[in-house]
Amino acid sequence: MRGGRWPRMAALALLYLAVFAGQSWVTRQVFTSQVPGANDFYPRWAGGCALLWEGASPYDGATTLRIQQGMYGRPAQPTEDQAAYAYPLHTLWLTWPTCLSRDFATVQAAWMTLLIHAALAGTALAKIAAGWQPTKAAWMATLVWSVFVYPNLRAILLGQLSLLVFLCLMASLVLVVRGRLGWAGIMLALATVKPQMSFLIVGWLLWWSWQSGRGRLLRSFGLTLLALLGGVTLLQPDWIAGFLDQLVRYPSYTELGSAIWIMTSYYLATPPLLAWGLTALALAALGSVWWRFRSASEAWMLWVAGLTLLATHFVAPRTATTHFAVYLLPLFLLFESWRRAGNPQSIVWLTLAAVFFGSWVLFLVTVSGNQESAINYLPIPLLLLAAIVWRPSRLVLSSTAAAGQ
Repeated sequence: MRGGRWPRMAALALLYLAVFAGQSWVTRQVFTSQVPGANDFYPRWAGGCALLWEGASPYDGATTLRIQQGMYGRPAQPTEDQAAYAYPLHTLWLTWPTCLSRDFATVQAAWMTLLIHAALAGTALAKIAAGWQPTKAAWMATLVWSVFVYPNLRAILLGQLSLLVFLCLMASLVLVVRGRLGWAGIMLALATVKPQMSFLIVGWLLWWSWQSGRGRLLRSFGLTLLALLGGVTLLQPDWIAGFLDQLVRYPSYTELGSAIWIMTSYYLATPPLLAWGLTALALAALGSVWWRFRSASEAWMLWVAGLTLLATHFVAPRTATTHFAVYLLPLFLLFESWRRAGNPQSIVWLTLAAVFFGSWVLFLVTVSGNQESAINYLPIPLLLLAAIVWRPSRLVLSSTAAAGQ
């Protein structure tokens, strides 16, 4: 049996590569060669490839200008996205294969294909982590929904790394509950390429693993992150200074902050101090939850993970609707709790339909030019937050199958 395992795995890998290549080719022929896009990915591609092709720092002003010329055909205006490489350099570990081609239409097609696959795989892993047991029809519909629902499709079209981070986080959670702590630490370290999206969930999992005697996850995470950062530091020794400079400049050309900031400073025009105060209170409340469940079972760990992913949207200095894929974990916990409570399957269908049509209608009636309105940042996370903090024991009981309780 074991002797035939590797040939089967190799055959499956070759089949996947053939499917991936075919889908990428079709995407290039019918879409990316006609409609240039992936504006969120282009700076990461052009900046990272400048380092690999020419040894130029992706954070250098000259590199940023070249990226702007590639995106806009001219230098960016002060009010426009400056298209800077405003990511930590170990992002290069996820993007370097795209530098094998200098044709961005080809790169964009392959990257979009990868993000679609990441959305599907991450959705499947979120289902496993949550222990959700849908009907076959509901599951097939959910997979299609996960690609075309507004936040995820926006992430795919923009080329957002958020879907790869989503995949890494869901993989890490599944590996934790299955006791594969070494691999879980590796996936968690990869999720740090987008720190504004992952900083709290990484903190929670490291804290929980330490307090619950799962030190292997800590060691694996630390060694992997050290290797990731050390490797890119050999390529660009002064990258941290360049990254911090880009980080300081970033707020000058981005309009929206955290969800708390949007609700207070943006819509109510309250003093910034109120947003800071509410953020501190939210972090304190989350910290108290972390302390209470610091050595809890995997089932409770998953509930706190869902809460932490939602809290990130409310307190991170910068957030985006393209980060919403991670909310599938609390959503699927909710779905499984409904199933175990004996609720009809129709409630799942109605929820999926409400999120799908609600998010698209809200975007279409509020969009200004090609800019989404701040209101899109609020309904989904607010409703999900209310749902998972209301009688959380029901959600925890629903995840015991996944956690092996």
